[in-house]
This record gives sequence, C-alpha cells and structure tokens, in this order.
Amino acid sequence: MTDLPQLNDIRRHLDALDDQLLDILRQRAELIQKVRPLKPSGQLHIRAGREAEMFRRLFSRPQGHLPPQLVYAVWRNMIGSFTAQEENFVVAAVPETALCAHQNFGLMPEITVYETTSALWQTTEKARLWDVALLPTPADGQAAWWADLKHHRDYKIFMSLPLVAGMTPPAWVVGKIQPEETGDDVAVMVIAAQKKVDAAAIINKGGQVLVEKVDHEGGKTLFLWKNLAEGRNLAIPAFHDLLHQHGAQLHYLGGFALPVQL
Repeated sequence: MTDLPQLNDIRRHLDALDDQLLDILRQRAELIQKVRPLKPSGQLHIRAGREAEMFRRLFSRPQGHLPPQLVYAVWRNMIGSFTAQEENFVVAAVPETALCAHQNFGLMPEITVYETTSALWQTTEKARLWDVALLPTPADGQAAWWADLKHHRDYKIFMSLPLVAGMTPPAWVVGKIQPEETGDDVAVMVIAAQKKVDAAAIINKGGQVLVEKVDHEGGKTLFLWKNLAEGRNLAIPAFHDLLHQHGAQLHYLGGFALPVQL
C-alpha cells in the first residue's frame, strides 16, 4: 500500500525545492540586470568561450542522479533566454540544423529556418535578417558552405554545438562574433591552391582534415588546427614550407572550444 503521509511529506519537500530554484533563478536574473549596463551597447553578447568554460565546470561537479541531458538543457535554455532578454536576436538555421537551434537557444529567440545554406547567405546581401546562423558540420557529400565564407569576411565560425558531446544534433555557429580562447580550442582553417594539397601532408603537420573540395577555383581543404591564436594570426610555422611548395594560401574561418566529453 502507498504510504500517503510519507508521500505527502516528500511532495511538500519537492515544492519547497521548486520555490528555492525559482528564487535562485530570480537572483541570477537580477545579477544579469546589473551586468547589462557594464557591457558595450549595440552588440550581441554571446560568449561562446565563457559558456564552454561554464559547462566544463558544471560537468566536473558531482551530478548524482541528475541526467546530463537535463543539466545541459536547463543551462542552454537559461543562457539563450537571458541573452534574448538583453537584446532580441534572430537565429538562422537550415533543415539539418533546425532541431539543434531549438534545443540550444531555447524558446525566446526567434528562429528562422531556410531551405538551403545558399538561401540563408543570400539574405545578408539584402539586409541583415539574422544575427547568428547554425550550419551543418562539414562533411563529404554536403554543400560546402564553408568554401564561400571568405566572401563574408565579417562573419566567423565561433561556436560548435553542442557544447557537451552528444547532447543535441551537431552544428557550427556563424556570426559577427570573434571566437574566444579557453585553453582547449581549435581554429578552422582552409588551404587553397590551384591543385588540391594532399590531405596526408596536412595531417603529417598536425592538422585534422575534415573535407576536401575541388572546383573551378582550384583545390580547398578544410581542417582544424590545435592552436586558435596561431590560426587567427595565420602564423602556423609547421605550414610555411607546405604553403610555399604548393603556392597555396591559408585562410582563417574562425574557431571554437572543444566540447566536454562525458
């Protein structure tokens, strides 16, 4: 038989905890209100590096019986909602990244889904209809949206989602936001040459090759480099000889913090 008195006691305890959680969230919101005047106005304050460090800290603590998916969802929705409260912003996605957008930015930001990556980029030529865009993680057989990023120089890849591996479908996030260094990051780089540079040569130098592409402009190889600062400054000593040998150019597309591995 159900022990109703004991069950009611537990429910009253749960209600009290719910009240405490709401009080703590309200206190957090009040602190954010105090921080807001200290930030530069007219900018979208998405701090991808800080968020990555926060999740590293949270998941280094004892979780008990908390499902990691719940912890991730609560904090991602909270961050997205508070950011949208500070300044309205629009998130763009394509069908492959729409679920990732909803799961990582929550209910408050406006999310617009475009049919293709080409349609998404065309909007920036007419007017800025979105602030950040979630694009498919590059892979062979997909539209090579990253190859055209050099034509949108103000935009950088600044985040890779999810910030904790396996929590949501993956996407790379692009916007007029510079990547932040956290100590565990990668730079997103492209080597472009008249003839495609052999992937093995890039791997031997320490790069992680993701996609190779050949078109009318020549060969392009997308790879990750383990040092964000070197990539940003286009100063990767290991590649000097390789670039000279192939008459190749090195392009910096952005970077991001590596996800927490559980």
